[in-house]
Amino acid sequence: MKVLILANHGVADPASRTRVFQYLPRLRERGVDPDVEVIVADSVFAKGCRSRLAKIRYYFTVVWLSFRAGLRTLVRASSYDCILIQRVLFPFPIPLLMRRHRHRIIYDFDDAIFTTETVDASGLERVRQWFHARTVAPLLKSASHAVVESDYTAGYARDCGALATVITGPIDTERYRPGEGPKEDGRVVLGWIGSPTTSVYVDLVREPLEALGQAYPNLVLRLVGTSEPRIENLRFEARSWSLETEVSDLQSFDIGLMPLPDDPWTRGKGGYKILQYSAMGLPVVASPVGVNQKLVDHEISGYLARSNEDWVGYLSRLIEDVDLRVRMGREGRARMVKTYGLDRAADRMVSLFSAVSGQNGPSRMMPKHA
Repeated sequence: MKVLILANHGVADPASRTRVFQYLPRLRERGVDPDVEVIVADSVFAKGCRSRLAKIRYYFTVVWLSFRAGLRTLVRASSYDCILIQRVLFPFPIPLLMRRHRHRIIYDFDDAIFTTETVDASGLERVRQWFHARTVAPLLKSASHAVVESDYTAGYARDCGALATVITGPIDTERYRPGEGPKEDGRVVLGWIGSPTTSVYVDLVREPLEALGQAYPNLVLRLVGTSEPRIENLRFEARSWSLETEVSDLQSFDIGLMPLPDDPWTRGKGGYKILQYSAMGLPVVASPVGVNQKLVDHEISGYLARSNEDWVGYLSRLIEDVDLRVRMGREGRARMVKTYGLDRAADRMVSLFSAVSGQNGPSRMMPKHA
């Protein structure tokens, strides 16, 4: 089965890495011949974050690269059994022209990229969000299927006329594995992984963390991917994120944190932090927002904290009880392997490719690799 995959970015981008590149070996093992085209190279992606002027240049560059890729796709679309578009936002008139190939197109997007209702967005960010909101719906109308991460985003895709398949994550449970367990020196590490743009969510639990820092001198807050915010009364460690050190950094945590506000943007998030924490065998404390409510089995694999009092109470239980941490982490890991693992998701993707290619006549199957 020959599949064209248009990846929005390279492996440096978390969405492209998890929604495209980690799949590729599994897809080939299952008889899929993926032809991958990266629209915005990692080198271009990295330059877009350096300054306001760099962002403006970057946005124009992305639109141009997407337009060119759209034209190339239109020319060769008939050569493929199906086409997977991962979050690429083609400008007008590309979505309209793609409708002739609608029967073979699958559109994959994570997050609620169709909403403009986000908090504290700058003027430039507002323009970007407006472009996203105006572009996603036409693309979904040009696709027969959508692959999304939550029921919330699936509802939007269906409203636009696409059949929606929910694949949360997925998480590679062979790569993300538990570490050695509790620290010998008695420290308990509260861990969070993300980026400077999402670190504002940690500030939502500043008061509970300050209270816990006073109560437990052995407590450490370790942030990976950002150096802010710093919490009073709590020992603090910041680490830069890299793909090479990501797993060892996660293994250094004892408890995973995922605080979120409840708004249209966060309701569409895919909960990838929780997938990572749970796959590592960590108990999780998270806000009950969007898909978090499905990923955390409350009081089994972690806790859903609705108030500052909840954050303090639930974290206190985990800080004081090593056996509880181990038990909850084991439950979370088992759930990741069974329900959200990469192999299961790859099987579902191949089934979807087969369903789409079946609409286009006989597919060109490749021999399975050993």
